[in-house]
Amino acid sequence: MSEDSSNRSTPPTDSANTQQHVRLDHFLKLLQFVESGGHAKVLIQSGLIKVNGEICTARKRKLYHNDEIEIDGEQVTVNIDDSPP
Repeated sequence: MSEDSSNRSTPPTDSANTQQHVRLDHFLKLLQFVESGGHAKVLIQSGLIKVNGEICTARKRKLYHNDEIEIDGEQVTVNIDDSPP
C-alpha cells in the first residue's frame, strides 16, 4: 500500500536528526483550534486541515518550524524554539 505524499512529513535536510517537531493533533489543541484530541481527529481525517498548502489527513503528522497550517481559512505558521529546555 502506498502512502499519499501529502501525509508525509519531510524535515529540512539541515540537522534533520535533531529537528524538533510537534504532532498536528497536539498543535491544534495547543492553539485551541479544537477542544479535544477527538475533535482534532475528526477535523484532520475529514480533510479540513492543510499543511504547507496540501490537505493532510494524518493526525500524527510531524510539524516542523515554519510549516504552514490552514484551518477554516485561517493560516498559522509553526514556530518551534530550538533552544534547550
